[in-house]
Amino acid sequence: MKNSIRTSKFTILIILGFLILGLIPIFREVHFTKEANIEYFFDLRTSVSHSPIHINGNAELDAFVSGNGTDGLSWATAHVIEDYEIDAGGSGAPILIGNTTRFLIIRNITATNAGDVNLPLDAGIAINNCTYVKITNCTVSNNGFNGILLGRTNNSIVFDNTAFNNPYDGIILVEAHNNTVSENEARDSPENGILLMDSSNNTVSDNECLNNDQAGIYLIRSTDIRCLRNTVSHGVQNGIYMYSSNINIIRDNNFSDNGFHGIWSENSDSNTIEDNVVSQNNNNGMLLIDSDGNTITGNTISHNNLRGIRIQSGSDNNEIYQNDFCYNGVEDIIDDGSNNDIHDNGDCTPGSGPAPPDDTMIIIIAAAVGGAAVVIIIIVLFIRKRK
Repeated sequence: MKNSIRTSKFTILIILGFLILGLIPIFREVHFTKEANIEYFFDLRTSVSHSPIHINGNAELDAFVSGNGTDGLSWATAHVIEDYEIDAGGSGAPILIGNTTRFLIIRNITATNAGDVNLPLDAGIAINNCTYVKITNCTVSNNGFNGILLGRTNNSIVFDNTAFNNPYDGIILVEAHNNTVSENEARDSPENGILLMDSSNNTVSDNECLNNDQAGIYLIRSTDIRCLRNTVSHGVQNGIYMYSSNINIIRDNNFSDNGFHGIWSENSDSNTIEDNVVSQNNNNGMLLIDSDGNTITGNTISHNNLRGIRIQSGSDNNEIYQNDFCYNGVEDIIDDGSNNDIHDNGDCTPGSGPAPPDDTMIIIIAAAVGGAAVVIIIIVLFIRKRK
């Protein structure tokens, strides 16, 4: 009897151990998908309420930060505006910086309730005609126009911010050059997550653009833009929309679960679209309209409701090769253009293609854990029976 009890306890402990090990990856998936989440839980900094900050020119900026021991002449000695909660009360921008050339860091700001007094400059954080500005770890939401605006601003950085519920765009660059927009969350905008207009030589990388109505990323008349490793999903319309935008690189992004198309290119030429996952979009994976001379290669284009790629009449001289097409609804590719070079594309072999959705992964993990537990029970019962 005692041996039987010990064996039963041993069996229960083994099963519990396997169940706990099986739950660890699920727990990590739900709660700790990004290091930023961990930092959030342990971020003990406090912010204080402040009236809107409007600064015009270097002299006003120097005066605002006087006493901080900075001169703003390099990133090492940059001026800093930080740790404020600013509600603009529906009039103007919480933070408006204009016409400065100083190095400036704006961080840990909560900016809300911008109005529309000085359109188009009103945003949660509006930077106009400046250089060397870094905006980081800020939250901008429920503003009357945009979340973060860089207008005619160069050599600046927008890093690790959250922009949501702004009625136009989460982050917008207009006539802005040589900037980096990286590791931001831009979501829940009635227009776009990230918009670049009349801008060049900017990098847009490692951002999450979720649940935006028009496009997760929108390029208008912009060139030499590098869109890298962004996650753009659950948009009402498109993942990325390029209009009259040429010589851009769209690489290693995930454009999935959007209401229209994963990638929409219109009147846009000589772009490189490579190594992206374009899946589960409600219409086409990619749509080309009046777009010439583009290179599309190395993409996984799967589970889109209509076609993997649709090339409309007027889109010519594109090269499309070495892409994998998997389980698209109507057909993998339709070409109504001319002189397009389509070659060496493949179908997904069984077991390949994009990873299944998160719910499927959880079911697989749970089934594996359960199966292992059953095998252990059978082995233990067999041993007991032999004894």
